[in-house]
Amino acid sequence: MKFYLAAKSQDTSAFRILKEALEEKGHKCSIDWSKHLDCKPFSEHTEICNKQAIEDIKAIDDSDVFIMLYNDNRGVGMFYELGYATARLGQGKLKKIFVLGHDVKNTSMFIHGDGITYVNDTRELLVQLDLLKVDTEFNSDNNIKIELEPCQIESDRHVQIATDPEFKDIVYDSHNVLSS
Repeated sequence: MKFYLAAKSQDTSAFRILKEALEEKGHKCSIDWSKHLDCKPFSEHTEICNKQAIEDIKAIDDSDVFIMLYNDNRGVGMFYELGYATARLGQGKLKKIFVLGHDVKNTSMFIHGDGITYVNDTRELLVQLDLLKVDTEFNSDNNIKIELEPCQIESDRHVQIATDPEFKDIVYDSHNVLSS
């Protein structure tokens, strides 16, 4: 699956860890926005900001799924990207939206639509991506629509970014990336 991964710009280390974990499982990131030039203050770098925003929007257009790495309510750009992804989902041009994090369901009325799945950790996200891939392959071969229920995996207050034995054991909480 080709994915767009949204996160706060201050969370680039968590972004990179999750991006690499997904890529090691065979998924492809549509853009590595963590390599964008820092264009703050935005008002002084409008050309660069516009160019990078267009690249990000095109990367969402080029993705199968949109994943938002959520840790608190302070992000701005990721919510614009989520809004755009939600519109694409409504048009049938995006397969699914995943929001990875905890305490996300009370952040906005706009993240409770059909096609948005909340996942608590990377393992649950990978299971959902695998189910979506199987569903997509099955539908394209047989022209049959099937509905898959999201699986529920209990987790503690931390969002686990990489818990698979193939990866370093990393835990992501609302403020830090912690190695264990």
